[in-house]
Amino acid sequence: MPVIRPAVAVAVLAVFVVLLAPVVVPSHGRAQPLASPGGAVTQAAVPVPSAVAWTIDDEAWDRPRSADAIRTLPAVRAAVAALAGTPRASLVIRHGAGQNDALRAEELRHWLVALAIEPGRIALSPATTAVIEGLPRGSMVLELAR
Repeated sequence: MPVIRPAVAVAVLAVFVVLLAPVVVPSHGRAQPLASPGGAVTQAAVPVPSAVAWTIDDEAWDRPRSADAIRTLPAVRAAVAALAGTPRASLVIRHGAGQNDALRAEELRHWLVALAIEPGRIALSPATTAVIEGLPRGSMVLELAR
């Protein structure tokens, strides 16, 4: 098994964060690019609330997956940008109680780790009915936990 040096891991994470730089997380949880009047992207315009969540629905997930496809999902872009901007936070992947739901969440976790998110900052949690209520079957919720 190859050993990843800390300098390499930091460089990979920096590249990943740069790719996500245009994404800012507004309080309602949807990712939107934010530009200043001059057109430059700014990161400090919107603070991240204490409980922020994004949804990946079955339709978005049920496509061929690659690193590029996962990285371009709006929920993933927003969650990773929020996680990068909040050093002590972690990301909780809430999923349904079924075996397929757990497998999907585990696959998403592996993709996030492959895209340079520290494994210790990602947790899996079967969703309670209150969290999943109103969401289509097979959806996953990414929640920023402080």
